[in-house]
Amino acid sequence: MDPISAHLEAVKAICPEIDHVALEWYRSGLLLRKLPAKHMYIAEGQIQAEIAWVAEGLLRSAYTNPQGADITTHFVAEGQWATEYAGFLHGTPSQYRLECLEHCTLVCLPKEHMQEGYRRYQVFERYGRKVAEAVLSGLQKRIEGFLFLTAEQRYLQFVNENPALMQRISLTHLSASLGIERPSLSRIRKRLSQR
Repeated sequence: MDPISAHLEAVKAICPEIDHVALEWYRSGLLLRKLPAKHMYIAEGQIQAEIAWVAEGLLRSAYTNPQGADITTHFVAEGQWATEYAGFLHGTPSQYRLECLEHCTLVCLPKEHMQEGYRRYQVFERYGRKVAEAVLSGLQKRIEGFLFLTAEQRYLQFVNENPALMQRISLTHLSASLGIERPSLSRIRKRLSQR
């Protein structure tokens, strides 16, 4: 299935009540982008004019802290939206960057087309709300992980929820996203393997 058709199927899965007319109008504004590994889809300080649904590939959301350290916040894989959502909604410069860790095929939705869809079709407002709820839920879970889980629990949660990603990301990026020093993550992995 081509990437845009795959995305439209994902939209229908979230909003099965969407009709053919609204879906075809939505399709008319979508853009397809193919980006190589190491390409910066969004750079820090860039104003994001579109959001991207990942049809193929893997991206890393990261920022550089005041001490100059590269901090991974999360990963965006197939079937997820690649965005710095608050900056996108408010038209402010991104505090994060989204870097392609692999070759990526992205289905992009320009902000103007999204806003027009909200005006034209009530179903797109519902779809936008459901996407926003998923983004907010993911952020809340991440915050609560840092508040209430140990480093080992965060690692196990990530492994259980993302088994396919374990072969696709480096330990350096994984440790940064979990807030664990790489040597500590290695000790946790070794201890778990011996159980």
